[in-house]
Amino acid sequence: MALRWGNHAAVLFCLWSAGCAQPAARRTDPQQQRWDETGKRLRSELLLVNRARLTSDPSSSESIKHAMEATVAIRVARATNETRPSSPVGSALSAAMRTGVSHVFGTGTVIDRDGFILTNEHVVREGADIEVFVADRGWLRATVVGADRASDLAVLHVDWRMPAAWRFGDAATVHIGNQMMAFGGTSWDSDQPKLAAQTGRISATRRCVQGALDPSQRSYYGSMLECDIPLPRGFSGGPLVNAEGNVVGINTAAAPDRQNGRRLGYAIPLSTHTRTIIDRLMQGGRIESVYLGLLVRVSFSGPGEGMPRARTGIFVERVLRGSPAARAGICSGDVITRVGSAEVERAAQLAEHIRRALIGRPLNIQIVRSGRALTIPVIPTARDS
Repeated sequence: MALRWGNHAAVLFCLWSAGCAQPAARRTDPQQQRWDETGKRLRSELLLVNRARLTSDPSSSESIKHAMEATVAIRVARATNETRPSSPVGSALSAAMRTGVSHVFGTGTVIDRDGFILTNEHVVREGADIEVFVADRGWLRATVVGADRASDLAVLHVDWRMPAAWRFGDAATVHIGNQMMAFGGTSWDSDQPKLAAQTGRISATRRCVQGALDPSQRSYYGSMLECDIPLPRGFSGGPLVNAEGNVVGINTAAAPDRQNGRRLGYAIPLSTHTRTIIDRLMQGGRIESVYLGLLVRVSFSGPGEGMPRARTGIFVERVLRGSPAARAGICSGDVITRVGSAEVERAAQLAEHIRRALIGRPLNIQIVRSGRALTIPVIPTARDS
């Protein structure tokens, strides 16, 4: 389903919150496209996955076999009384509606051979019956070990020893121009789903698609990997893989480019923060989202009419009544310039720093108010509270 991009002037920081990075200049660094021979060989092998089935020829390369065994199809049954897709706008899901039940399809990334599978939370949300397709075993019943709507990540478990698992990479090593491959399931009209792969290049590393994917702010899509892969329906939850064969992102959504209308793919980056979330989900832990309660301008640069003097920063449009920010004394019209010792110039930077804050521990936020620099300690709370 195509997305409509909103022209939002502000973003609600009910924080974990979601910041929006300014569109990055689209450029390609030739140095970043120089691959070693191992990376080239891996990409040429993985290209064949486009034509490979889950029941592959045993003579195929080890790289292809590993990719197919470490990626699984997911089928979720949801009770429904309406004939409408139950997937969120813009997701890379596909939904087949039937009388009284809807089947939503996605993809899973095997992260541990003991049966642990990573996917998007929106794939399994409200699922009454979740199944995972494992090569040579067919559909197996899966249970949700842990799910976090704020990060849109979930971990499933199947009672089966998986033949392979993906290795995690670090999204911090991803640069504009890097070549990637996205894996996902297709051919949902049969009981033998196929595995497909599409290749493309990274066009942005901190792209905000919050307004398009989730204006309600329940999930955070403020710092996504953007690539020129138009993720097909059913790819949600699948791995985005770099030239070294490591997963650096989880495919999540597709949306049209505001400049030319071409569909682009978006993936949740695998950072130190997201890997911490995944570890806690594997243990069945609950993820508490940090909340401050601010309505902020997407970006601010220089003083303007009615605005305090500051060279750079994040302009506070409104402070929610009773929120931690309000109790600390942050006011509308303040300009946030630092969080802790880190300078912030974009809302995405502000969001990242606050998402990593510890609930109940004071967080020093530096502001400029009427030309004066002030440091205000704010004590974050859990978003649900």
